[in-house]
Amino acid sequence: MFLSALLLAAPISSTCQSAKDKDLTRFLTPAGKLQSSLTLRDSQGGFAGYSGEVWTITPDGHFTIAHFLNDKVAEPSWQRDLSPSELKSLARVLCKNHFLGLPDSLGGEPKINPHSLTLSFGEKQTTLVLPPGDAGDQISDEPSRNFSAIVQALRDLAKDRQPGK
Repeated sequence: MFLSALLLAAPISSTCQSAKDKDLTRFLTPAGKLQSSLTLRDSQGGFAGYSGEVWTITPDGHFTIAHFLNDKVAEPSWQRDLSPSELKSLARVLCKNHFLGLPDSLGGEPKINPHSLTLSFGEKQTTLVLPPGDAGDQISDEPSRNFSAIVQALRDLAKDRQPGK
């Protein structure tokens, strides 16, 4: 839905470049599962409140996408299970893009009918707020580019999803 508009080729940088296995322990258990669920909430404010999609990857790699309107979340419209190598690759993206070090809030102050993307992992949550209809293609600051790279990695994992689902 709104997430498809966020097509950024954000550069990946910094201390976790090699993402050695020991660096990934903040995101993966020794058994190769996620330490916590990873959730992306892509929401757009409007007349009826907030609507959009919630993308969830559980620790065991079950990936679902469901539509929501305010607090009501529908049954998943798409789902699949990630392989151990996909979970490890996702952990590398989280590490390389410093997810745990991102600020809690990115973008501007919320405006009327904002478009917001919220990533959550364990107790960490970061929200990128965009103006209504903004695809995010003008993001220039590094933390927002890192955030966008994580979102793009999630989109890549859902590449077989049918449009409109």
